[in-house]
Amino acid sequence: MNRYKGLLIVVSFILISVFVASVGGLSLVQRGLSVKQEAPQNDSVVAGLADVAYKESEKVRVKLVFEDGEREFEIEHKEGETAYGVLEGLKEAGEIELQVKNYDFGVFVQEIDGHESTAEKAWIYYVNGEAGDVAADQLMLSSGDLVEWKFEEVRY
Repeated sequence: MNRYKGLLIVVSFILISVFVASVGGLSLVQRGLSVKQEAPQNDSVVAGLADVAYKESEKVRVKLVFEDGEREFEIEHKEGETAYGVLEGLKEAGEIELQVKNYDFGVFVQEIDGHESTAEKAWIYYVNGEAGDVAADQLMLSSGDLVEWKFEEVRY
């Protein structure tokens, strides 16, 4: 019986160590560091934990659709990132020019790369093909999402 208790303690210690190491890897990914992890090809607990760390490092695609073309970006997904946050990140990286206006309900995108919202045309965002139903700074993204910002006619 004591032999089984000892074995159980050793196995528990190993599983806890693997979990702690995986959580440490997640915090590196959340800080934006480039960490590539591949999950082992078996059904062990280690494979499951490595898979979680890998999924956290997936990308989000951002597509800007203008009247005369489009631009597409692939960026690292960060937990808590919003549809507006990815635009702000592209601005900070020098990829786009961005003008916004803050309102009580949230952020309104006024202009992207010289294309200014008017009463006739405005920047409307979509996530995975669905138009946003809240302000873009309130819609949280998930890994693998496609965020499209379309400069299109305003429909009343």
